Amino acid sequence: MKRLLLMASLSAALLPVYAVGQTSSVPPTPSKATKVSFSGRVQEDGRAILVEGRAWVVSNMEKLRDHAGENVSVKGLLDPLTNEIHVVSMKLIRPPVSSARLGDSAFRR
Repeated sequence: MKRLLLMASLSAALLPVYAVGQTSSVPPTPSKATKVSFSGRVQEDGRAILVEGRAWVVSNMEKLRDHAGENVSVKGLLDPLTNEIHVVSMKLIRPPVSSARLGDSAFRR
């Protein structure tokens, strides 16, 4: 009986010490990245996307490096602290292909 009482009081005394060791030392992030999507032209060096006169710097430029000078549609995360965009997905925007019209000279007799 004394042993049981001793174990109960000892565990009650050490429980707060154990709980302090379980707290996280990582501070919460003050700001979160914002989801963005837009279309623009990749600059020649592949480090930024030009949208309506404004250049958005890309943090992972390896995704855009092969598409320099092309029009793309981008979905990504905007970091408010660095004002850089982390590209999540990218799709090329191809110009529409012109098709033949009935009024063209190829259809005249």
